[in-house]
Amino acid sequence: MKKIIPIFISLFLLFLFYEFIVVFFVKSYNYKYEFNSNENKKYIIEEDYKYTNKKHQYNIEISDNKNKFFYTLNHNYHKDKMIMEDLYTFKENNIQCIFPVFKDNVFKSPECIIDGKLVSYEYMKKTNQKIEKLDNFLKKNNYKKEHLNRKTKNLDGTALSIKYYEDIPNDFNIVIWNYKGFFSVNKNKAFNKDITNFDIYDSRYIEKTNDKLYIMDANSDDPGFDTIYTINFSDGTSDKMDVTEYELSTNIYFNGTYKNKVYLLDCSTNKQYKVDIRDERLLEVSKENKVKYYDGDKLKDMKLESISNSNILFSRTIKNDKITKLYDTTDIKENNGHYYFKDKEGNFYRSLNNDYKNSILLFNLNGLEEWSVVNDTIFGIYEDKLYMYDDSYGLYPIIIYNEFTYKRKNMYGVAIR
Repeated sequence: MKKIIPIFISLFLLFLFYEFIVVFFVKSYNYKYEFNSNENKKYIIEEDYKYTNKKHQYNIEISDNKNKFFYTLNHNYHKDKMIMEDLYTFKENNIQCIFPVFKDNVFKSPECIIDGKLVSYEYMKKTNQKIEKLDNFLKKNNYKKEHLNRKTKNLDGTALSIKYYEDIPNDFNIVIWNYKGFFSVNKNKAFNKDITNFDIYDSRYIEKTNDKLYIMDANSDDPGFDTIYTINFSDGTSDKMDVTEYELSTNIYFNGTYKNKVYLLDCSTNKQYKVDIRDERLLEVSKENKVKYYDGDKLKDMKLESISNSNILFSRTIKNDKITKLYDTTDIKENNGHYYFKDKEGNFYRSLNNDYKNSILLFNLNGLEEWSVVNDTIFGIYEDKLYMYDDSYGLYPIIIYNEFTYKRKNMYGVAIR
């Protein structure tokens, strides 16, 4: 007995050492294993785990000999492997669906293959292609998400107002520009704040990054201006940067953003600047009629005959030749290492693990504009509403704002709270 106790202590210490290494040093892994479904059919599960920006992300590929399904999870499993707990499969005519359940009873909506195309179950329901057996299973086993609360509240500003739905997901804060200030809305708090003394409609003076809205306090009737405002999407706080020393004219416009930095071009002084918000100053980047330009792939130097007559606008999408070739689209964005894209028919797709041929069709809404992706959730404007799409509830409106009917570019921003 005395000999066994030291062995147990040694094994326990080794276990603690292993846990310490995993928790503090393992940032990613790729792991494959076999898993049998409820129909005792064998599937290959591939887990691709990454820990970045204090977030635990699992990309899950589920495949049989013929088809592949893809899921993405943002959940802290303490870097565990083999997080699949149950896998239910359903087949009817030309439709094959799967419904995985992960540890901690975490689940997403089913995914299905129809005539060889991978689609979300939300897309199937919108197109009236449901499997009754699957629906009954989800209801019987309480795998249905709670119904959305579609009640709205009014939020009044100085001259304009919005309506917002009370069931905005808890993760997000939303900022809406209202020309003189902004609305900030999340599940727990909503407010309006004015930051300028006059309305700023001109889209040349407004730009956004992933986390902030930038507004030049510029009136085209004046020769110059001295302030750039910033609004944080995550909490609705605002700040301002004094740019008096640069003697900026109002014959100026934002070029766009690159790597979350904003570029602007003053056509009266022939100077291009980059905003360094950390140091609250502008950095001149133009040299001898050469300005910076982002084409969706790289930031490049562009030589201009005349800066004063220029209209240099950065690409708001990214380049991916494989997606363009397969789906005939250049409307492509990236989030959390995943590609999202919209084709000419208004179909929205997500591609995981660079498996572009097996991209999942999430939903269709032709006319959804100014779309963006935050934490693998799609946002966009259609008519007078801001919509969002997530894997749990599909596509639904969250903000009603009449000004969206007239103006959409750089009118909103979303971030994690």
